[in-house]
Amino acid sequence: MAWSADDNYLAVVVRNGPNESYVLTYDYIMRGKNQCCEKFDYVVNEVKFTPRDNQKLVLLGEGMFGFFGIVQKKFVDMSNYQDIPNYQEARLASRGLKQTFTSVIFTPHDQIIACSESGDIFVIEIMQVVQVIDPNQLVQKGSEPGTRLKFNHLKLNSSGFVAATDDVLYFFKFKPHPGEAPGKG
Repeated sequence: MAWSADDNYLAVVVRNGPNESYVLTYDYIMRGKNQCCEKFDYVVNEVKFTPRDNQKLVLLGEGMFGFFGIVQKKFVDMSNYQDIPNYQEARLASRGLKQTFTSVIFTPHDQIIACSESGDIFVIEIMQVVQVIDPNQLVQKGSEPGTRLKFNHLKLNSSGFVAATDDVLYFFKFKPHPGEAPGKG
């Protein structure tokens, strides 16, 4: 479940079988009136509203990542991201899948920070990758050869974000944008 930033809309995911999900949005101000309901033929694990537009959502699922807008009570696919690096390209291509993410957060400047299924962290701005955080660069010296951190969850705070593996937390601090106080960009 997810609330829009203004708390006027609620989105929920309902599973109806192993490979079928419904995403429903409700207009809370209109006393729970169903705003939109759409069936997806794959597993949707999470839905989030974008922070500045309560008519746009991000869906995360098994083998899928998508942006959708709500237009005339229907979901419209707005996924036009491109050039997302992929460390598992051959494996995903052989299965006909595109790069997907396990966790997504939005910065105050509408950037998207996302963990890929392979554990990499991407910073996406205006639908293009502007930075990749390679977890191999964060492995401690003296670790076993072949050790790879696999980030699987992100959480935003006012000055940065936390990326988590199953047993390690890493804290990242934002660089300020021009004209802003440190920790807010």
